[in-house]
Amino acid sequence: METILDANDNVLLTGAAQAHGQPDAWPLHLRRYWGGVIHELDAAFVRAATRSGGLVQRVAQNLNLRTLETYWEFASDDPTALVMELEPNLLGLGASAEARTFDYPHGERVTGRVHNARSVTVRLRPGVKLRVYAKTTGRIRFEIAHDLRKLTSTQFLLHTRSSDADLFGLLDTLARRAADEVNAVLESLDKLTFFPPNSLRPYNLVRRISEALSDGAAADAALSLIVNNRAIRLAPGDPLRQMVKALERYEVLVKQSHATFVVAPLFRQAVAQLRGHAPPRGGGMARS
Repeated sequence: METILDANDNVLLTGAAQAHGQPDAWPLHLRRYWGGVIHELDAAFVRAATRSGGLVQRVAQNLNLRTLETYWEFASDDPTALVMELEPNLLGLGASAEARTFDYPHGERVTGRVHNARSVTVRLRPGVKLRVYAKTTGRIRFEIAHDLRKLTSTQFLLHTRSSDADLFGLLDTLARRAADEVNAVLESLDKLTFFPPNSLRPYNLVRRISEALSDGAAADAALSLIVNNRAIRLAPGDPLRQMVKALERYEVLVKQSHATFVVAPLFRQAVAQLRGHAPPRGGGMARS
């Protein structure tokens, strides 16, 4: 079940919303949205003129686009952990950067609106920023923001337009530039050692063991054996047999031989971290 992390942010969760963002459909949605805005503005001018006894002769457009954000979303089993793991590598990409976490101001005793989305912002070059953040409990977003007032002379684009066609042409140009920027970032991250995308983290392992074993003492014993031995061997009439079978059903352990059960691939990285190995850099993600 996907859940939003930042109550102030926009998010679309349904399957219909995924279809809404398809490459061939998005330009049409954008033009319809813009057309609706212009229609409402024109109608407001007409209403104002009618009430004052005047008449609107012509509405001239002078469009001023100062900033534009273009984003891509990727599926992730744990986007908050992924942003945290990517953070040191992202911070090294630009001339200036900052990491931001939305902390509870009074610990866990908070009422009202709170923010939980972890975010990293990097200034790649004048007028171009990258923001990476956990969008939901199932997605991470890479966002390129162009500030047309601050672009360098080699990237300069006029931020004023006089027609819809010119505006959409500018949007297309900036979208292509944003794609180049985010691809360069992804290529840099691709050279790093990534957390295996089919691996879960230590807290997932603890939760899975707790679900499999309702008895707290048995859960503690199982976690200790799994982390320190990385395998459990059963003897005839072994009192651990029921515990091992429960962990096998919950996919924590897999049978290696008749009497030996080892950690499932899904949790081997988690066990390595609990054993004190250095945490991996980066994290696995898949396109949404």
